[in-house]
Amino acid sequence: MTPKEIESHYQITLPPLYHRLYEAGMLDWLDGHSEPLPEGFDWAKEVYPTLHENPPLLFHTGGDLFLMRPKQIVECDCPDYWQSDTHTLVPFARGIDEALHYVLIYETGSEAEPMVGLVFEDEEEAQLLAQNFEDFIFRTMLEAADEIDRENLDREYGQNAPESYRVDILRDLETIRPYLKADYIEVLDDLYHGKVGETLVSYYFQGSQPTEEILSEMIGFEEMDEEMELT
Repeated sequence: MTPKEIESHYQITLPPLYHRLYEAGMLDWLDGHSEPLPEGFDWAKEVYPTLHENPPLLFHTGGDLFLMRPKQIVECDCPDYWQSDTHTLVPFARGIDEALHYVLIYETGSEAEPMVGLVFEDEEEAQLLAQNFEDFIFRTMLEAADEIDRENLDREYGQNAPESYRVDILRDLETIRPYLKADYIEVLDDLYHGKVGETLVSYYFQGSQPTEEILSEMIGFEEMDEEMELT
């Protein structure tokens, strides 16, 4: 399946950036392999090494986010209230908890690009994260360098965890560089090359400006992080 089939299924128009990233293979975390994967196929050995060096969107910076493929998006068993007279929610990623979805929120009658939200399948509200898909990517990549869980990072990367993690998030930055606004890339470049700070429970990178200030000044909007009722 392709983005065009997503658009046809939900009767929406995906953001132009989504199409660009899809065409460039930036939304494929399976490196061209089809699902279901063959029995005995080892993703960690067969796919991960290639993607680790040349990562698709948010591969190292997405945290617990997993991008969904077009087939998964079209076949998502979405609650009925995700589509109503006032809005249409289209999932594009999920969390480790498969009931948690990142969604594009289309307001009926609006020609603006969809907002991005976070929603649990059993909850009738969505948390508003960004005004558009590009801002969501920028926000996610900013937050990937702020308040990083220390225990998890030490377990994943071992000794010298923050610097090893820096190498990986810089790989994400290089592959997304052609697709984000220049000022977004400039801010991320500054942050990712910043000094490592730490608390008892977290690591963080220190750029020229605190992350919260960047979010507020560059992509802030009145309803950010508020809940949108879906019924």
